[in-house]
Amino acid sequence: MMMLGPQTGQIHGVGSVYYGEMQAEFILNIIRNALEGNHKEFQLNQKTFDDYIQEYNIQLKEEKYVY
Repeated sequence: MMMLGPQTGQIHGVGSVYYGEMQAEFILNIIRNALEGNHKEFQLNQKTFDDYIQEYNIQLKEEKYVY
């Protein structure tokens, strides 16, 4: 797993601490659930990933950036 990788939010300032904490908690929950369920591995469902990327791209196109 990767923390603070591409498209994860701010990479500077206070925001990076918040994002890092949230990602660490998410990762720990995945690992805890795997261990408690006696699972030896886990992986993201391809359809779930594809749906996420599709929704992300839709939201990205709807954003109106003002510079």
